[in-house]
Amino acid sequence: MNLSQIEAFCTVADTGSVSEAARQLDCNRTKLSMSIKALEKELSVDLFLRSGNQLVLSEAGKAIYRDCQNLLVTESRIRQT
Repeated sequence: MNLSQIEAFCTVADTGSVSEAARQLDCNRTKLSMSIKALEKELSVDLFLRSGNQLVLSEAGKAIYRDCQNLLVTESRIRQT
């Protein structure tokens, strides 16, 4: 698990779209999808419920999202210091 995977996960969760998250993060959609899949594999959990192009946080994803948001806030504070 790394911060780029966490940022990708949170951005997709916030936007509900891999395409929009890729646009906001200025990265490739495929790379972003692979990053999230790698995070899911490492955590052994599906973070999203997938239906066509729609992504909705799973119950595990909802619980993990809060902690990931906290990590990103902490990372930002560390960088500012």
